[in-house]
Amino acid sequence: MRNPARRVDRLAVRPTTTPVLSMAADGDATAIRGRPDRARRSTGVPGRDNRSSRAGSGPIPPGDDRIRAERTVVTEGLTIGVLSPVTGGFYYGSVLSGISRVLQPIGGRIIFVQTLDAGISSDEVVAAPDFRKPIAWDRLDGVISIATGSRRPYLERLLERGIPVVVASDAIDGLDAPAAIPDNAGGVAAAVEHLIGHGHTRIGFAANLVQSDMRERYHGYRSALIAHGIEPLDEWCFDAPDNGELGGATVARDLIERGSPVSAMFLATDRNAIGCLDELAQHGLRVPDDLAVIGFDGIDAGAYSTPSLSTVSQRFDDIGAAAARLLLERIGGKPSAGRPTTVPAELHLRQSCGCDLTGADSGDPERAVEYWRAEAAQHLERSHRRERWMREQYEIGIRLLDREGPAPQQLEWLGATGVRAAELALWDGDPACGNVRIVGVYDRDGGDTARIGAVMPMTSFPTDAVLSRSDAGADDVTIVVPVAMRGQDFGLLAVVSEVDALSANGRETHNQWAALLTTALDQQLLHEQLRTSEERYSLWALATDDGLWDWDLEREQIYYSGRAMELLGHDHRSITGPPSIWLDRVHPDDRIRMAAVMRRASTYEREPVELEHRIRGGDEQYRRAVLRALPVGAPDEPASRVVGSIHDVEDRRQLEERLRRGALYDEVTGLPNRRLFLERLEAAIERRRDRGRDFAVAFFDLDGFKLVNDSLGHQAGDRVLASVGDRLRRHVRGTDVPARFGGDEFAILFHDVDADDVIARVREVVAGVQRPVDVGGHVVDVLASTGVTTSVVGDRSADEVIRDADVAMYRAKAARPGSLRVFGGSGGSDSDADDVVTATAMSAR
Repeated sequence: MRNPARRVDRLAVRPTTTPVLSMAADGDATAIRGRPDRARRSTGVPGRDNRSSRAGSGPIPPGDDRIRAERTVVTEGLTIGVLSPVTGGFYYGSVLSGISRVLQPIGGRIIFVQTLDAGISSDEVVAAPDFRKPIAWDRLDGVISIATGSRRPYLERLLERGIPVVVASDAIDGLDAPAAIPDNAGGVAAAVEHLIGHGHTRIGFAANLVQSDMRERYHGYRSALIAHGIEPLDEWCFDAPDNGELGGATVARDLIERGSPVSAMFLATDRNAIGCLDELAQHGLRVPDDLAVIGFDGIDAGAYSTPSLSTVSQRFDDIGAAAARLLLERIGGKPSAGRPTTVPAELHLRQSCGCDLTGADSGDPERAVEYWRAEAAQHLERSHRRERWMREQYEIGIRLLDREGPAPQQLEWLGATGVRAAELALWDGDPACGNVRIVGVYDRDGGDTARIGAVMPMTSFPTDAVLSRSDAGADDVTIVVPVAMRGQDFGLLAVVSEVDALSANGRETHNQWAALLTTALDQQLLHEQLRTSEERYSLWALATDDGLWDWDLEREQIYYSGRAMELLGHDHRSITGPPSIWLDRVHPDDRIRMAAVMRRASTYEREPVELEHRIRGGDEQYRRAVLRALPVGAPDEPASRVVGSIHDVEDRRQLEERLRRGALYDEVTGLPNRRLFLERLEAAIERRRDRGRDFAVAFFDLDGFKLVNDSLGHQAGDRVLASVGDRLRRHVRGTDVPARFGGDEFAILFHDVDADDVIARVREVVAGVQRPVDVGGHVVDVLASTGVTTSVVGDRSADEVIRDADVAMYRAKAARPGSLRVFGGSGGSDSDADDVVTATAMSAR
């Protein structure tokens, strides 16, 4: 059986060598007019330009009689900024309470600024946030940064601006500013000594050592063990990932995995300790029989844990009061002492360390009844307040997220709360510019809202209209929280409200309000962006005449826009239906290709796909359409949806075909033009070179064609040309290529023809062409002079072949119109055909 130490209800902890803030017994204070350390500055806000301080109206109250302040210099009507990761909770709320206790008698105002983005629990961020917003700097006479409220560069910027700074509950290395801190080392030393008094020699320690006060507690732990001749081992120390219950549960699991190398544990925060108690109980370990536990902070929840938690109470309100007095001294011009001011801690003994001070163990039933009666009354009061906060939170959530109700910027949702006044300021342009615009005002008593639309630097926010509504006597302060969350930053919300000092889960009331407001504004923005996007996309789809579709591959349903249904031959109305609505209208020859494309789109690939296919329209005629598709789904999984469009390209394809024919075919006759003829001739020349396949070219000119144009007109001439084109197509083989070169010149490419057969083939074709044409009652005689060349002449280019045939044609025309000549051999001479076709010149009768 362990030998218990002497049991007392509260053990005062002997402070360490750092001096404690003291005060004269009478609490007297000296007041001066003005600010010796800072020149007057213009705030840029109506009603506060060139403000001067008034003389103080009375002494600073001593507060708790264990903390006394020296004679100090104060001014009346000060505005003090308090920086805190969150604006509430048992810890930050208690520190603020102490600050307010000092400022109330001199009419001081508090602007409580949250430095974490909305919705982030203070448990989630152990280190100080990278907060950079100079909120209310034009209004501040001094600043207190609580614990990890801000980093050194931010506080140094305040000092450079001439704004005095004090740090509460922490000391920042390298910062030339006073600090009020709990006696971390002394408190832990008293706890360790108490555990040693219970007979423990293997005492563990758990903390997150990011913060300086946690490191001080660790040093106090080591020093106490060494002072009692116990060498602390590394295996006795445990790392807590955060300062909350989850961190304590992690420590408990680590402790069990290591085989419980200690018989007692000191955890650096009460919430760590409570989380550890719960986890140990789940694993069947009994506290204090299997493991004694002591925490640090003195939070109310420790009294209701199972077993009740022994703890080092650091009196957060006293730390806040000490920081406030230090700040008043700095404002009055007193230099910094150069080292932190330490506030004594107390050891509260309960069941978890092995003590039982409720009366049962001491044989004093009346004391036990009185103890629990007091605890129950306090618990009931807090329960009522918590219930009120929860009702407010519920009502606010309903109002803020109701898209049918008033816009969140109007702040009407604050009517469900006890807020006295509020302002919402959104960034006026880029947040980096630092200007805000008042977009919402709330006043419980119906105050002036004329300032809506006013633009100001954030250094002047919140306005006097809000600050003047705070009532220190009613525990109301001006609270400023960022309306920012998850990379979305809208601006700032300022409310005059009571601080929520009850939350113990890192989700403080005003933090939650800002998170809900950010969400509501984000939804509003997304809704507006969606509406604009839908409108833009609808107009785009209308302008491009596209049909839109969305294929749900899991449900096998497709959403069809009205235009998509119209393209598929149905009425113009949007519907959701099976794929058969589409597939049944696809040309049978295209269905296999379409199925293959859709299969590819539904795999792991996320590449867009495109397919031209034919679909049957409302007139039951097939039209060409292009589908474009984009697979959608989670990474590394098959697509769950395919979205895309259908675009009718029939008219465009027909136009392209007309343009293509215009580039390669003669518009009047429909025959290949010179360009296409030369391409085919070059191919014939290559075949002659590669395979020895002979060819021949006949080039002829319509004799007297100019007379037809001049006498009957160009339309009549076109009809003659069209008739010649038709006759050429009928009289040549399918492998031969007739062409119109322009004007009244035509050419024919004969494939695979022997030189001996050329004349007969040309004579047959020319005979078919040289028949009269009836043009509107006028008979036009057709006569053609023809020149021929063959591949046996030699290897030539296409242009050279045409040149030779042209030469032969002109010699035939010169010798006798309507005759035929063949280009000669290598000597370049030509000769008459054996059977020359002759006739009279072309004429119209």
